[in-house]
Amino acid sequence: MIKVYSRTPVITNMDLEQQVLGLADAFPPGAIIAGRYRLDGVLGIGGYGVVHAAAEVHDGRRVALKLLLPRLAASEKTAARFRREARIAGALEHPNTVRLCDHGQTEQGVPFTAWELLAGRSLRQALDDDGPFPARRVIHVAVQVLGSLAEAHDRGILHRDIKPENIFLVEREGDADFVKVLDFGIARPLPGSELDGTRITGASTLIGTPSYMARELITETEPGPFTDIYALGLVMAELLTGTRVFDADLVMEVLRDQLADEPPPLTDAVLRSPLGSIIVRATSKDAAARYQTAGEMREHCEGVLSDPAWTAPGYTEGAPRRAMPPVRLVSGPNIGAAVPVSPPVAASGERVVPERAPATVKRAGSPRPHGRLFASVIALALLLVVLAVVATWMVSRWLATRPFERAEPATVAVAHVPGDTEEPGPVVRPPASAPEPEPPPLDVATVRHRIVQAGWTVEREAEDPSHPDMVFHNFIVRQGAETATVNVYLYHELDKAVAGERMMHSMSRPVARRGLVLVYVFRQANDQTAWTLLRLIMS
Repeated sequence: MIKVYSRTPVITNMDLEQQVLGLADAFPPGAIIAGRYRLDGVLGIGGYGVVHAAAEVHDGRRVALKLLLPRLAASEKTAARFRREARIAGALEHPNTVRLCDHGQTEQGVPFTAWELLAGRSLRQALDDDGPFPARRVIHVAVQVLGSLAEAHDRGILHRDIKPENIFLVEREGDADFVKVLDFGIARPLPGSELDGTRITGASTLIGTPSYMARELITETEPGPFTDIYALGLVMAELLTGTRVFDADLVMEVLRDQLADEPPPLTDAVLRSPLGSIIVRATSKDAAARYQTAGEMREHCEGVLSDPAWTAPGYTEGAPRRAMPPVRLVSGPNIGAAVPVSPPVAASGERVVPERAPATVKRAGSPRPHGRLFASVIALALLLVVLAVVATWMVSRWLATRPFERAEPATVAVAHVPGDTEEPGPVVRPPASAPEPEPPPLDVATVRHRIVQAGWTVEREAEDPSHPDMVFHNFIVRQGAETATVNVYLYHELDKAVAGERMMHSMSRPVARRGLVLVYVFRQANDQTAWTLLRLIMS
């Protein structure tokens, strides 16, 4: 992924940090890459390598040159992903998509890609600096992102990681919010597209940013254009309020909320804004209920700009619009009552202002209600007194008919005192309970061994050490027609492990913990096969 645009690069693995620094030292400023690019300095660092500012030797064109770590380049899988990123990015030409200029290898065999050099800030930085966006600005950004995604989807490419960090704002022709969509490094070809068959990650690999991940990315269901639309809907809600829709200290808590059937917790400010209905549809947990294409959502966003409510008196740009439902008049005994209805629309397309309810006219000579009210109060009081007397009589009759219960005398135990001629017997102490032995420590190798012992075959295995709280290990196992996923979380701190276990227990998931190690078996919710395999692993 392109980390050049991150404001503060973070590396949690010390070994990785040394490799990144070594790569930066190996290519100092002034070095010539592949005979074509002169390095000017480091722009940023990330988990995959180093990004330099560079200039084309012959024409001076400025680029961002991304160098892959040699250790990762030695992995065929990572190198294939790097080549696929270049292939995917090279197929995209939309002006709102970051442009790939070149790719190749250095003289030392280090893969590189050259991208257009952007001067600006990420959407995350803009949100931190400027605070919540007015609705017009949100639409302006969203329409451009949807244009980039529409081209990618038409080419059979899903982005899979739309978030504020991957949306960059540059100044272009007087527009300070001209969008560039970044980081197609984890993009996925759609089934049947011309790029299908170049998929590198396995079906069980969890890739993306949890706060913006649709449930189909978590549950291994086939994603589609609606997956990127879900993420963009959450980004739009975040721009309106300044806070993430899904935000928690633990990653598993965020994933739990994403998997829940409840709709995203959108605030009143989002729901009442002109974009409320668009965001609600885009962020539906049901993929079929979302926009199915980026073009469809873009048309609806552009349609909001032509809504006459934007120019209505009293509407302030950036302030949430108060959704006041129109009313119609009803006849009969409820004359004058207001009932919410859909807003009427004239043939011209303009809203029709509903008529005002007529004021109630008091007839002359109407009887004063005070006498009837007093009589009603007296009747109610008499009824309550009668009910109290009847209840008291019934309770007294019930107590009178109950049999009198006599307390049994307590049994007194008398200790036996031996006589003068009787020798006291030996004192026998109760046997002390032996302490239970400590269970053996649990690690990844032990989990793998017990899976095999239980008669399961490990088909795929992967590890992700990038999370700051834990090292995540994943097994895909099979036994006959049964397939299961075993996730092992190796936490660094006990309180995080306990919190993760508590959260999974609250969801009735097959999970168990031993010290810092949390094991979770997934097949289907509350499936007996998952519980059985978990017991065998933890035994």
